[in-house]
Amino acid sequence: GEDIYGRKSFRDYFEIRVKDVTIVNRYEITLDDLKIYGVKNDYTEDVCESMTTMLEELSKNYNYLVLPQGTYKTAIDKTIDIPTNTTVDLNGATIKMEEGKAGNHALQLRILQCEDTHVINGIVQGDYDTHDFANSTNNSEWVHGIDISGRSKYSSFENIEVKDVTGYGITSGFAVDKDGAGYCWGTVGFKTTSKVSKN
Repeated sequence: GEDIYGRKSFRDYFEIRVKDVTIVNRYEITLDDLKIYGVKNDYTEDVCESMTTMLEELSKNYNYLVLPQGTYKTAIDKTIDIPTNTTVDLNGATIKMEEGKAGNHALQLRILQCEDTHVINGIVQGDYDTHDFANSTNNSEWVHGIDISGRSKYSSFENIEVKDVTGYGITSGFAVDKDGAGYCWGTVGFKTTSKVSKN
């Protein structure tokens, strides 16, 4: 079989396919919803746990969630997890790492052990310009932007700009579930920029 991009599956080990986004029940998250779940879209507070909870709760009734525009802060030691069988439309919003912190092995946005899960239309921004490289293990080589991993399948990132990440902007793989075949693709464009290392 082929996925929506005409790529054929590598059936000897696993299948790689990306489904079209399916809209069964669409819901535009309101500013009142953000208040209820304690999610700030003005970059004043970390939203990793509160947004993960909000998306998980809303995905019980809706499979296509539209986020209000704004800038959502992620902490250096936490991650926003996307629920399975759900499309999150960032609607032009920015998911941005908190500034001025030391740390490595961070991850901002993750699709983990999910099926038919997609994140579309937004920006994931790291903390390259303010990161405390000097006090970070390995000078923060392992700070990541987005990830699809584990036994995830038929999932994708579409129309997502990943920028200013100190390590890898995009990661994927089976490390979380080596016994299960994963099916994942990050369908994002790449832009080359030059920045002087601060370490």
